[in-house]
Amino acid sequence: MSEKQFRWAVAALLVFAAFLAYANSFANDFVWDDASSILLHQDVQNPANILQLFTKDQHAYGRGQGNFYRPLVSLTFMIDTWLSRPTIPEGAPQPTQLLLSPFIFHVSNTLWHAAAAIAFFALMTIARAPRPIRVLAPLLYVVHPLHTEAITYISGRADPMAGALLLGALCCALAFPTKRNVVWSSIFFVAALLSKESATIYPFLLLLAVLVLRPVPKSDGVGTTAQRSALLPLISAGVIVGVYGALRFTLLRFASRGEGEASSLVQRMSEAGQAFALYIKLIFVPANLHMERTLDGVPGWAAVVGWALIIALAAMAFVAYAAKRDRIAFALGFFLITWFPISGIFPLNAPMAEHWMYLPILGFIWALFEIVWMFAGATVLRYPVYAIGYAASLAFVLVTAHRNYDWRNNESLYVATLKQNPNTIRVAFNLGVTYEDLIGNESGARREFERVLELYKERKEAQGNTGTYFDDEMEAHLSLGKLYAAEQKLNQAAAHFETLRRVTVNDSNSDVIANAYLEYARLMASIGRTDDAKKLLDEGAARVPALQEQREAATRLRDAAAQPTQSQQSAPSTPQP
Repeated sequence: MSEKQFRWAVAALLVFAAFLAYANSFANDFVWDDASSILLHQDVQNPANILQLFTKDQHAYGRGQGNFYRPLVSLTFMIDTWLSRPTIPEGAPQPTQLLLSPFIFHVSNTLWHAAAAIAFFALMTIARAPRPIRVLAPLLYVVHPLHTEAITYISGRADPMAGALLLGALCCALAFPTKRNVVWSSIFFVAALLSKESATIYPFLLLLAVLVLRPVPKSDGVGTTAQRSALLPLISAGVIVGVYGALRFTLLRFASRGEGEASSLVQRMSEAGQAFALYIKLIFVPANLHMERTLDGVPGWAAVVGWALIIALAAMAFVAYAAKRDRIAFALGFFLITWFPISGIFPLNAPMAEHWMYLPILGFIWALFEIVWMFAGATVLRYPVYAIGYAASLAFVLVTAHRNYDWRNNESLYVATLKQNPNTIRVAFNLGVTYEDLIGNESGARREFERVLELYKERKEAQGNTGTYFDDEMEAHLSLGKLYAAEQKLNQAAAHFETLRRVTVNDSNSDVIANAYLEYARLMASIGRTDDAKKLLDEGAARVPALQEQREAATRLRDAAAQPTQSQQSAPSTPQP
């Protein structure tokens, strides 16, 4: 088979393997942040607002304010939204965003993932890796179950997009002639930056290639070097990062990512070692996967193991370079460089996450196959290597396909996550919201919201800040108050409203407290206590600007309170405000 035929065959194999692993996710629904990324995103829904995508946080229409500048991801969501809209007969009302089909979104995620695997294959080809490695390494990469969080989850698209574009930039910088490579590598790099912030590591990866990859001999005896051909793209990448950084810290800085005080450097170093050890374990044994990973219960010695592995891999990279095993040195360096930003040494919003390993695992798999091939490639042992590689790929397809079912809808995702991590507050809260607003499972909603309050109580007692109220905690109180009121459990409802009545009002909680006053007043009116209802509305309007702006609604409620129905007057119990 010629090299050209081989390349086309491998590319086709990688696309087939990607669709084989993720085909059963195409019927999955929108989940989690898909609401703020797509369903509630007014600019994504309107193609006329395409320029607005480049001026806002990706979750500008979601709950709270983030700091995620990923306009190209939002642009692809806009395209998928346009393609997914159902055909509506002339004169019929236009559909809401919730009528969008998620099918094309899932197909697009899978195509981006396949593109990243093909770019991985292209990079290995540029580095002159043997054919068996160029088949097995990207094949195992494309079906690895760790990627489900980035592929099956529609809003995870930033990882495969940025990965494919960053690898494309590397390939252009190393393969194209001078000047041409500057243009194309810069275009790909800018696109990667506009897909995910972590693409800023590209100059370091290109510098690694400049330092590690050696001259490529040509037939005329003159070598073309990565050092010579990649210098201009490297300079260009440095300028681009500088401009990007200046914009992100000024005009395009939407909000602070961090919440609360960062832990000490010593603690972060320890946790980085623990997380690294777990990452290595998950690469070989991708079991018990879930989206809310913590380091609770991880023994302290895992940090020692993790840092020992980091030092060992770094030492192996230096030894490989000294022994002129350039590809091994480059792959190990790629792994460590792409891991460093997600190590936790610098404060992050979580100790670890499976989708953060989208690029690092590429370097690890490549290095692993290169090391195995170094010992077995020229012997009969290469045949067992082939067998193990293909068997592992098939096993990973099955594990990935099974993991895809966890992402079928919000309920299945949150239930699966809570099985692995029952103490995650935001997942319990989101499951409660799902039960309350989407499914209508009142008992399930009560159970989850009560669990949220229990977890917050435990956390605050452990931290010694029992007087603090968190956003999800207050919303859980509000939801429980409404649920108990609907069931005529009036004393329980009043207890939750009274809790919110005691909370100090600020900009972030004013809406919740305003709604608590309104619901509490409705509760009083429902049992004929109209004077108490009026007092609550007056008190709420005085304390909460958001309620002051709703004076007309308050007036209507007062009028309704003055004329309670017969069923309301015969309520079974009377709360004590």
